[in-house]
Amino acid sequence: AEALADLGDQRAADPLHTLIIDTVFDKRERRKRAQALARLGDQRGADLLYTLATDTNMPGSDRVDAADELAEVGDRRAPDLLHSLATDTTLIAYFRQEAADSLARLDASMPPS
Repeated sequence: AEALADLGDQRAADPLHTLIIDTVFDKRERRKRAQALARLGDQRGADLLYTLATDTNMPGSDRVDAADELAEVGDRRAPDLLHSLATDTTLIAYFRQEAADSLARLDASMPPS
């Protein structure tokens, strides 16, 4: 399914979603598949990335990676989520800085209003 998604083949969407919701797989694997699904333009992938980024049981690095991947697919929730992670004092400074850097890159890529 991931190979089909890498090719942009929409037939990968449903199999990827099935793998994403299967809790037998660890959250990191599910995040990678959610990213592939989101890149196909399927909202289910973006929704899972958001859920993982806000999951306080996830390691900080994975939370920031999920938020960054959400930004990469252009999800409107990404800026607020990255800001929240950048100011979350429960995360170690390194991960807060990663979130802040991702937010800065996102801001820099936006056209001036």
